[in-house]
This record gives sequence, structure tokens and C-alpha cells, in this order.
Amino acid sequence: HQGVEIEIRMGMLADRHTKQKAHLCPRMKSILLHPPFAIRTQFNSGVESRMFAAINAELNKWARQNRKIVCNRSLEIDRIHELENPQPGRTTVLRYQIDPYTGKVSGINTKERIRNLDLYWPGDLDLDFRASASIETYNPNMTASNKCERLRKKNRIAYHYPHFKVDLSEIYT
Repeated sequence: HQGVEIEIRMGMLADRHTKQKAHLCPRMKSILLHPPFAIRTQFNSGVESRMFAAINAELNKWARQNRKIVCNRSLEIDRIHELENPQPGRTTVLRYQIDPYTGKVSGINTKERIRNLDLYWPGDLDLDFRASASIETYNPNMTASNKCERLRKKNRIAYHYPHFKVDLSEIYT
């Protein structure tokens, strides 16, 4: 099974040297193509806990008001391995999904990042957005030949709308 994933994450576009909110020109809301800004910036996903709680409350309110929205909660553990990708600018990872209750592998897939697009909001709020396009492929027989790069625990609430899904996740690495 193969599918295209469009993911939009909230976070902060930071200066690689200072680790603070990037101050880019023009000082207005901008869509940043990669490069040239990729060299001097990095995107740090995540929001403050009070913003997370406010977003969660609003999505829960929408779900209560609209019976077409299905909400479910899951706890997932991913073991992630970096893979070589011969195409410049693309990254690929192999992800083993581990059932946190049994410890058994419940899924194996690859995710190839095609492109990122950063949405830069200058100002006092340290909030920017990153849209990413990836190809995800279910690979039940694939095995990793390298060591695990990171282990990730995801506490996720998924809001399924008729034509798309919103995942609100707390991620621990």
C-alpha cells in the first residue's frame, strides 16, 4: 500500500546559530521555498502546553457539534531508522510501529520526504508552520540494516473528518 501524505506541523522556524526565532526579510508573513533559507534555519515542531490545550479543546468542541467527525485516541511507539536516499534533498526513514502493550511490531512502513514548505509568521508569537509532502509505503517484509536512530512515543488524538484527518500528538523522543 502506498499513499501521499500532506502534513502541516506547527512550530518555530529558528536560526541555526542562536536557536531563537529566525528574523528573516521581508518581515512579513511569507512562504519560504527551500533553499536558500534551509541553510540558516531549522524548523522545530511543537507548541506551548497552553496552546496545545486550547487547540485540543476547540477540536473537541467541533467533534461534539458535528456527528460526522469521529475522534479516537491511541498510544504508539515508533522505532525509526534512517535510510539512504539517492535523490538530493529527499530523506527516507523506515519506521517500525510497536504495540506499547505487547511490545510486538504492529506495522512497518517507509516514509520518503519529498519537499517542505515553510510558512513564516514574524513577530512576537513563536509560531510558524511547515507543510511537508511525503510518500508512505507499507512494507511488511522490510528490515533495517542499520541501528535505530530514534525511539518515539506518540500520544495521539485523531479527528477523522469526511475528507481529511487532524492528528493532535504529544511526541516524546
